[in-house]
Amino acid sequence: MKVFSKHDLVNRDPNPKIKFKINFNFQEKLLLLSYEKISLFLKSVLPGFKISIEQYECIHNFLSSLESAKKQNLLSYGGIPEKNFLTLSLISQLLNPKVYVESGFYKGCSMLAVSKTKNLKCIIGFDPNHSNFRAILPTDLDVRLFKNDFSEYTFEDQDLSSSLLYFDDHINSAQRIIEASEKGFKNLIFDDSLGLMGTVQRVYPSLPSLFFIDNINNVSENDIIHWSVDKKRTFNFLDIIDVNLKQKQYFSFKFDRPTIELCLEAKNRISSIHKIPDLNDFIFSDINMPNDITQHFVVLK
Repeated sequence: MKVFSKHDLVNRDPNPKIKFKINFNFQEKLLLLSYEKISLFLKSVLPGFKISIEQYECIHNFLSSLESAKKQNLLSYGGIPEKNFLTLSLISQLLNPKVYVESGFYKGCSMLAVSKTKNLKCIIGFDPNHSNFRAILPTDLDVRLFKNDFSEYTFEDQDLSSSLLYFDDHINSAQRIIEASEKGFKNLIFDDSLGLMGTVQRVYPSLPSLFFIDNINNVSENDIIHWSVDKKRTFNFLDIIDVNLKQKQYFSFKFDRPTIELCLEAKNRISSIHKIPDLNDFIFSDINMPNDITQHFVVLK
């Protein structure tokens, strides 16, 4: 590339050498742009949506939560990357729900992301394994964590007209939509409920996912997907060298008649499905996420 070197404005021998750093004022300006992007997104998908928090307050709350997440080591493997932390924080603060519900909370990183929401009173989480949960949440919040499934909880004591429901449990999205609709939820966020490429990158895809539910009229009985995923195993050899071995796992998924009927019922309960804007342009993520991690916002009828 030397032939182009006179046009290269990048300092390729900086001192000091820093993995990543951006001055605060610059980062703040980028975060304000992300606030505008998510605000416009919510205005486009929710008729009557009105902004209830000033932009600088919203960004300050995000930065405070992000700092807490870093101190608690929630952004490591099993957590969510910084850009999704930002997305959840902005959407929650802008929608300002009283109740936040999450299925598949793992470390609790997403819960911390929404914890600065002004009107938030209650966080309800479902996960069969609580051993990885480590989030330290504000003490003024009513936090309820359950090992039973989302489908088994009645929410009788909650005002779901002011709620946000987040699914990160990597299972049947059609069934989740039907359950959420029956319980009275309207605004849903789905993580990892993707189309073909995003699906076959995963050991635990959310099949049938939102893409196939939305396009179920183009799916025929006995349509089938086969895929494989490399399972990585690391061994330490004589305490000298790490040896990485890959072992393929193989999967398939068939759209039989009951699955198609389930998708049709789920689609009938959906008002709209929207890809949430990718905020990668506005914040650095230290977690390497080679797979598709697109999130979707679903509005139920």
